[in-house]
Parts: sequence; structure tokens; C-alpha cells
Amino acid sequence: VVREEPRPTLKAVMRMSDSCGIFQHGIFSVPDRDHGYCLDDNARALILAHRAPADDVGAVEVDRLVAIYCAFIQHAWNPDRGRFRNFMSYDRRWLEEVGSEDSFGRGLWAIGVTAGEAARPDIRHWALHLFDQVAPHAADLGSQRSWAFAILGAEALLETHERHARARALIADL
Repeated sequence: VVREEPRPTLKAVMRMSDSCGIFQHGIFSVPDRDHGYCLDDNARALILAHRAPADDVGAVEVDRLVAIYCAFIQHAWNPDRGRFRNFMSYDRRWLEEVGSEDSFGRGLWAIGVTAGEAARPDIRHWALHLFDQVAPHAADLGSQRSWAFAILGAEALLETHERHARARALIADL
């Protein structure tokens, strides 16, 4: 008997997302509001939204999810500290001014993927703009894992913007 591999779907991601972002935890398929949101999961969801097939939910729904996750990442950026915030409560209050180095790296990874892979040119432009603000701060990170995430973002950006100076500098520096 040959079993057909299940196709990935965005339906579960849609159930776990609201107008603010994707919830950090769920109880089975029900979002758990007690844990709110985090940059890490919104970054992962943004990458998934660019890469998963949209045929099960439609391009309009994918576009809506991309906009939500981009807005979360933009709001998470704390330019005064040169870092991302990570954890947000369900009532949309940031729970810290500076998140983990891993969340910084994942945020930069998602921004780089968005700059290189977003379907809409205006979203790619937004991502390039934010990448240029965030990338110089990656040099302050001490975690090799966060460096790896940041490099993945720079590499994704370079797939379509091969002469992007900040992405090239980030890879060289890290």
C-alpha cells in the first residue's frame, strides 16, 4: 500500500492567529491566551507564510497573515535599544524591553526571507528597510545560534538582492 504524504496546510496557523499575531501556545488546536505572543513564533509564521502552498487557504488569506506577522515584527523592533522585544501578553503589552538573542536572530531571518520572497513588492520594500535598521546591531550578539539565524536572513535577502551591502557585511562580520 502506497500512502500519500500529507500536504502542508496553513489552516492550523490561521486558527492560531488573530489580528495581532500568532499565539505562542495552544491547547490542542485552541489558542492559549494565557501565554500571549512572541516574536520567535511570529518570525517562524512569517517564513512559513511565504513558503507554504497557499492553495488550501487562498492568496488573499496568506497576504492577510503576512501583513499581520510583518506588523508584529515591526512593532517588536525597539530602535532605542537596538534589539527586538520578544514576549507580548494577550492584552498587547510588551513584557520586556529587550528579548533574547535568539529572538533577534529569528526576527532578522524572517525579515531577510521576506525581503527575498514576499509576493508583494511593497512588503519586500518594507523588509529591506527594516533589515537595514536591524542588521548593524547583529554585531552586538554573542550567541552563535543567533548569528546563524541572522546569516540565514542575510543569505535569503541576497538571493534576490545580490549586491545588498548590509547583508554582505553581516555575513562577513559574523
